[in-house]
Amino acid sequence: ITGAVITVPAYFFDEQRKATQDAGEIAGLNVLGIINEPTAAAIAYCHGQANQEGKVLVYDLGGGTFDVTIMDIANDFSDVKILATSGDRMLGGFNFDNEIMNKVIEDFENQYGIDLSDDDEALQELRLKSENLKKALSARPKASFIISSEGEKMKVEMTRDEFDELTKSLVDSTKIRMEMAMDDAGLKWSDLTKVLLVGGSTRIPAIREMIEELTGIAPSCELNPDEAVAIGAAYYANSLTNEESVNIKVIDVNSHSLGIVASGMNDIILERNTPLPARKSKIFYTSCDNQTELLTQVVEGEDPELEYDTIVGECLLEIKPHPKGSEVEVEMSYDKNGMIHVSVRDLSDNCNLGEMAVERKSNITKEEINQKKDELEN
Repeated sequence: ITGAVITVPAYFFDEQRKATQDAGEIAGLNVLGIINEPTAAAIAYCHGQANQEGKVLVYDLGGGTFDVTIMDIANDFSDVKILATSGDRMLGGFNFDNEIMNKVIEDFENQYGIDLSDDDEALQELRLKSENLKKALSARPKASFIISSEGEKMKVEMTRDEFDELTKSLVDSTKIRMEMAMDDAGLKWSDLTKVLLVGGSTRIPAIREMIEELTGIAPSCELNPDEAVAIGAAYYANSLTNEESVNIKVIDVNSHSLGIVASGMNDIILERNTPLPARKSKIFYTSCDNQTELLTQVVEGEDPELEYDTIVGECLLEIKPHPKGSEVEVEMSYDKNGMIHVSVRDLSDNCNLGEMAVERKSNITKEEINQKKDELEN
């Protein structure tokens, strides 16, 4: 294997993308590119098919994350422009399992006065059986299992209607994210030509029914939703390395806004859903006379209040003394892989203060990457 394309959820923060890329390098892979999972899935659905033009919504509900992505496909898939993306990194099939588990735990305690949460073996058994029950209810209207703890047994029976009622809030949460993405893209449901399903959790009938009712389009199910992302990534990798293949041009967007801490607030420079690669600058001002240092903190998130955002990196830069209110230009950019680059310029002296290396506190250094790579190879 001489190269690899790595897929990530579209709603990943920069530090999560970087950590995934680092893992690829530690494993000894030549990482050719990072591609969002919904984009890869769309490539899988449409690759090799004629007249695949129009606006497509990709609904991606996996085991632990949810993404919805709106994209515009042109020229038989040689141009893919991401219009908007939204999602929830903490919502997936796992949460649907939890709803079943919580109900069983409550019923078991009401019947026997025993808390299954205190029995590790029973809890593990319950998680497995809850997942299997969820899968069974996607194929038939009723399913059951038996759970036991401390010598007591209980038969759990559930209908598909009961499961749908139990998980309605989760399905509604994904519906809200779909509506947000459509608003960000400036589209109406009638503008869509296709809805694609990705992720094993999209097999839940209530999800497919909600999508068709909301969009007026029956979602496409011709590919295995568990395999679509991997297949699309392989096509994309081939387009990067094989000169004879169709060149797939993907114009992605940043899923989170990017800004600088100014006066204790998040001052956004690059808005979310900006096409990548993107570059934008903004003027800031020194806060006191003869200031010699600039604490440059890079923020990822949408809220002006920092407690709701993520500081992905910071750097203390030296600046020549100037009067208060002197202009400093901060330029931010996302590259095609969604990585952050920041440069700062002193406009009073018209000199570069240098490009800021975003030292993400949760990520490892290049030296640590090489060390781990050596350990793995040995």
